[in-house]
Amino acid sequence: MAFSPASLETALPDCPGASHYWVAYSGGVDSHALLHAMAALRLPGGAALGAVHVNHGLQAGAADWEVHCQWLCRFLQVPFIGRSLTVQGNSEAAAREARYRVFEQQLGAGEVLFLGHHLDDQVETVLMRVLSGTGLRGLAAMRPRNEALIRPLLAVPRHDLLAYARN
Repeated sequence: MAFSPASLETALPDCPGASHYWVAYSGGVDSHALLHAMAALRLPGGAALGAVHVNHGLQAGAADWEVHCQWLCRFLQVPFIGRSLTVQGNSEAAAREARYRVFEQQLGAGEVLFLGHHLDDQVETVLMRVLSGTGLRGLAAMRPRNEALIRPLLAVPRHDLLAYARN
């Protein structure tokens, strides 16, 4: 089944009573497809939609990516929140921890955050965890939901997201 806004609707019942849906928006094709599809949906109960972009400043073009994300949100008429932060240690793990702290601070009561992790990310995570010797925890991979953080694309292969983005 190809990815579409309608295929995303199955994730919405997992969020009963959500007043605000946020999308973690890096500007990459995965989060862009997710944001675009969410913007095309009629959210239950008149819930609001917004995008959160975290600028770690780890890449030379980080400021340009933030401007890109802000522009696309304006085009999609989705409210945009950009957060800049300094990452201690400049590693991907430190950046991920800092990003999740920003997400947790952003969420209020009744709000959820959708993340663009997809099937290929899931496979990569399992493989990396198994190879690092994490045992059974490695086989569990990423959970589709962790409290208010939701990964609705875990069954969607990246090539489906790319095809959606091209159309």
